[in-house]
Amino acid sequence: MKSRRFWYHNRRESAQFCFLKHLEKLGLTLGKQIQITDVTDFDGSVEIRLSDKQVNISREVAKHILISSNGKN
Repeated sequence: MKSRRFWYHNRRESAQFCFLKHLEKLGLTLGKQIQITDVTDFDGSVEIRLSDKQVNISREVAKHILISSNGKN
């Protein structure tokens, strides 16, 4: 039973690590200012503007990102 818990814990950490690496690859890092430019009705994907580029993220990715308005939570 111990090994199963350890495996689950490592798998969860690995998924979180992969998610953070994905955000970093897109340029979405802590403190980055973004603007939401569109949300697709079909699948809920979100188009955002990051300083000088447009980026599309899935609804699944978007629902795990906390955004504050004008620097306030």
